[in-house]
Amino acid sequence: TSGALEELNRSLQTDPLPVTYYHLGMIRVKQNRLGEAKQAFEACVQLGRPKQDPAVSLAETELKKMQGR
Repeated sequence: TSGALEELNRSLQTDPLPVTYYHLGMIRVKQNRLGEAKQAFEACVQLGRPKQDPAVSLAETELKKMQGR
């Protein structure tokens, strides 16, 4: 997971894509770092909504799940 996390962070610095934020959020959920997960999902939605990126609906689903926690 740490290798994947490093790669995602590198990717966000060079080419921030909504799907990258989504995957970062999923890693943070698995690490039980829910505040950071929420930030990543929100970044996915903010960046992806204007582009109608399919990752937005995935991130929104995760954000809804987090509201119930």
